[in-house]
Amino acid sequence: MAKLYYLSDLAKIQSIALEMGLRYWRVENMQKDELIKINPTIKAPEALEKIFKYLSSELVPDGKYFLIGKTGQKSIPTTELTLVKGDGETTAGNNYNTTLAYKDYNAVIQDNAKLKAENYYFAEQIKVLHEQIAELREELEQTEDEEEETGKPSMYEEMAKEYAPQLFQLVTQYFGPKSQPTITSFADAPPPSAPQPQKIIRFTPEYNQFWQRCTDQNAVNNEFQYLQANRPDKVESFTQLFQGNGQTTN
Repeated sequence: MAKLYYLSDLAKIQSIALEMGLRYWRVENMQKDELIKINPTIKAPEALEKIFKYLSSELVPDGKYFLIGKTGQKSIPTTELTLVKGDGETTAGNNYNTTLAYKDYNAVIQDNAKLKAENYYFAEQIKVLHEQIAELREELEQTEDEEEETGKPSMYEEMAKEYAPQLFQLVTQYFGPKSQPTITSFADAPPPSAPQPQKIIRFTPEYNQFWQRCTDQNAVNNEFQYLQANRPDKVESFTQLFQGNGQTTN
């Protein structure tokens, strides 16, 4: 039976690479799908460090992977090591298979996704209401003399009273017990002559920033399925938003 190595064995594998002159590395899953290609610009041990950082990401499921080293880019002899992440088996409750290539499960995100998406939505709504109330207060100050003369509440005071319960409700929802998150809706870019919709336009900087912050697995899956059905040309750009910092599959 082949010897198994783990993510804690980075130093040991770097020592093997030095001893055998292995300078170029790639990673495959158990179905021999290539997850990380050889990058000729990066030499060992830095190449191994980047590979281990990638495999340590929460986006990469537990399982067994083939770590394949070569002495030269075009050399035929290779050294193949079996690298194990976690217990090497599919964890109960996961909805994905550890033998899938990275492109097949890149929509999977961190466990606290719902909380982050919900907090982002409410924070944006609270910010808008604060701005509206600040404007109303400024106008109230300008009409204070008129209110004192007439003895009647001004239009702006009535509007402020109307907005205050909404602000209180949002603050209560934001800091109180969490329920199912409300996800920001999106829209495809309209024709130049059409009025701009009150939604985040797909593949604008705001759209990209939202998904880079959001970690709601259900929301990501829904958007991914929408793009697959309606905008297949944008699926790759969307999935690249979730790759880890400094990590690449090229």
